[in-house]
Amino acid sequence: MKGIFPGILLVLLVFSSCAEKSAKQEVNQELTTAKSEEKHQVVKLSDSLSPLTTLKGHNGYIYYIDISPDGKYMVSGSSDKTIKLWDISRLPQIKEIASVTRLYSQLWGPPVKFSKDGQYIFSGSYDYIEVFTKDLKFIDNLRITDKGIQSIEVSKNSNLIFASDVNGFVYVIVFDNNKLELIKKEKVHDKEIWKVKYNEKLGYIVTASQDKTSKVLNPDSLSTITTLKAHSGPLEFADISNEKIALFSEDATISIWDFNFNLLGKLYDDDKMQIIVGTFSPDGKFIISGSKSTKMKIWSVDKMELIKTLEWHKNDVMSVKITPDGKFIISGDRDGNIAVWSF
Repeated sequence: MKGIFPGILLVLLVFSSCAEKSAKQEVNQELTTAKSEEKHQVVKLSDSLSPLTTLKGHNGYIYYIDISPDGKYMVSGSSDKTIKLWDISRLPQIKEIASVTRLYSQLWGPPVKFSKDGQYIFSGSYDYIEVFTKDLKFIDNLRITDKGIQSIEVSKNSNLIFASDVNGFVYVIVFDNNKLELIKKEKVHDKEIWKVKYNEKLGYIVTASQDKTSKVLNPDSLSTITTLKAHSGPLEFADISNEKIALFSEDATISIWDFNFNLLGKLYDDDKMQIIVGTFSPDGKFIISGSKSTKMKIWSVDKMELIKTLEWHKNDVMSVKITPDGKFIISGDRDGNIAVWSF
């Protein structure tokens, strides 16, 4: 019996030593894996994609672009006083097919928007709302303000156009029988409104103003439902997915809200340059932003983090759109350049 206990003790010591060594190996392996994953994430986030196609689209800022619902055409508005129509049915190939020159003065260029059925193109040329056929043939115009029209939005059936100007007014225009008619206007901000956005599911208009706030408006009365406040700098842009609202600010952040107007969180751009434009992906899972840093960034909405940085532009990225099929990103910059990217 005396010889048994030392033997058992020796076995226990050996087993304990092996277990400790194995545990250390597992810990070291976990640390190595974690470092490897961390390194991989850093590399992934710093990777930049090259554009598939680039071209000189305008001789001035391309502040506005829109894509037809079928994804076959794009319209662009520029400070060179032209509106151009592009064939994008064979992306990444892109071809100009029509152009019109507007005589109205507009620093940033006319905002442009396709109707929901793709049969009309609406624009805001300084103090006029204009409507064209889908191939840029003039139909009608309507003077609604003595200051620059900053943005336009179209209702689902395309009979209502919402517009904003530098005086802080929002306008509701009816389009019927090829005629435009102003039916409502309301001053809703003390400073200019850079963007109005309307979403059928939300049922409201959302603004982005230089006064650092966003107003949620009833589209019929233009009365304020609520005011969204989350930024220290002016708001440059707004977009709405089927579930969320995104506000893009000069304070280099993007705030994300639900349809009950609760702030879900903010995205912070480490470049600390003002964010000029942004859009949700068609499925609402990603946001693509453009800024004065000359970069575009792809963000995960669910994870609230940066996924990818896209670099090619040499000046401010002023317009960004994703094709309806979610396959391509099209961007325009301050130098008049257009780039097509794979998404």
